[in-house]
Amino acid sequence: LVNTNPGFGSARLALSWLQMGARVEAVAPAVHPVRKVQGVRRVHGYRGSRPLTSLREALAAARPDLVIPCDDLARTYLNTLRASRRDAEWHELIEKSLGDSAHYEVFSNRSAVIAAAKRAGVPVADSVELSSIDALPAAMEQMGLPAVLKSDQTAGGTGVRMVAAVAEAEAAFPRMSAPPSVARIVKRALLDKDTNLVPRFVRQNRSAMHLQRFVKGKIATASAACWRGELLAVVCVEVLETREDRGPAAVVKIIDHPQMKASVAAMVRALGVSGFCGLDFMIEEETGTARLIEMDARAAPMHHLRLGPGQNPVAALYAALTGNAPRVAEERIALDTVALFPNAWLAPNAAGYLQAAWQDVPWEEPALVEFGVRMKQSQSRFSFTYADLARLKASLGGRFRLRHAWNS
Repeated sequence: LVNTNPGFGSARLALSWLQMGARVEAVAPAVHPVRKVQGVRRVHGYRGSRPLTSLREALAAARPDLVIPCDDLARTYLNTLRASRRDAEWHELIEKSLGDSAHYEVFSNRSAVIAAAKRAGVPVADSVELSSIDALPAAMEQMGLPAVLKSDQTAGGTGVRMVAAVAEAEAAFPRMSAPPSVARIVKRALLDKDTNLVPRFVRQNRSAMHLQRFVKGKIATASAACWRGELLAVVCVEVLETREDRGPAAVVKIIDHPQMKASVAAMVRALGVSGFCGLDFMIEEETGTARLIEMDARAAPMHHLRLGPGQNPVAALYAALTGNAPRVAEERIALDTVALFPNAWLAPNAAGYLQAAWQDVPWEEPALVEFGVRMKQSQSRFSFTYADLARLKASLGGRFRLRHAWNS
C-alpha cells in the first residue's frame, strides 16, 4: 500500500487485506494511521523530498505481488517508475497492478478523463482544459453558468470552485494554478509532517486548469475493483454529507444504480484498468442520469466496505489475484446508510445520521480508532473522544460493520 499523505482509508484497506489472509506491507510517512494496524508486517518510510527513492527502496525490500496506490500522488510516482528505463525491474509489477500503461497519463488530466469517457459512450459533465486565463470567457460561454473551475494535482475536494461569472473565475484562476507558497509548504511540513509540496515548489510547476459544466443533482461515487479491464466488484453510494464543503464523504447511502455500474464497467474496459479505482458522478436531478465528473485510478476511502457478492472490492481482487476464495465469509452491512469513521463525527450536519446509520468504526483496532480521533480532532472545531465512541457503540448494539468487542 503506497501512501504519500496521512489518509485514513489506507489503514482500513490494510485491515481488509489482512482479513483475506494477505501479507501486507506499506510505504507511508512517519505519522500515518496504517502504522497503528496490527498485522501489517512492515511500514517502509516515505520521504516527500525523495519520493521515488522511497518507493524504490520499499519495493526492493518487500518484493510484493501487488502494489496499490492509496492517493493521487502515489499513483503519479508509480506512473513515473513505469516510464523510467532505470526502473525496468518494476515495470511488470506496476502494469500488473495498475493495468494498461498506454492509458496512465489520462488519469493525470481531468479533461482527458472526460474525453475518454465520451469516447466510451459514458454520460459526462463536459469539461474543457484551459490553455490560459484568456480562455475563460469562451469556455464559460460554452459551459454555461454557473460552472466548476478545477485544477489538476489536487484531491479531496481541494482545487474545485464554483464560479458564477467570468470575473469571479479570472480572480480565482491565478491562485488555483499557482505553485504552492512558502507559507503553505512550511505549514504542511510542521503541522502535518507532509513535505510533498517541496518538489513542486522547487520545479515551480503550475497546475493545469479546467472548466466543467455544472450538473444540478446529487453527488454519488463508485469504488471499484477490476482486473485487466474487467470490472470485478463495485460499491455505489450517494453522498449524504461531507466533512466540509466539497470535501471527503462523511455519511453515505448505498444505492443500486444500473446505469452508473455500466458506466464504471465501460471506463474500466476502455482504459484497461487493474486494481482499484474510484469514480465520482452527479446524478442529474431532472433525469436521474449519473454523469461522470472525475475518475481516480487508485484506492478510495470506501474500497474496504463489504456488501456481499459483486460489492466487496477487496475480496474480488484477492480472488482474481490468487485464484482462491476469500478466507472470510461474505457479509452485508445491515443498514443502507453508513457513517464513515472518523469523518462522520466531524461533518457539521452529520449528527442527525449517527443514531440511525451503520457505524463503520474498526473496533478490533483500538490504537487505530484512537489515532483517528486524535488526528481528526486536530483538524476540526468539533470535539469527540474515544470514550464518546465507546458509549455510542454500546448504545447502538450491533449496528457496526465489525462485530468484535472493544474492551476499554
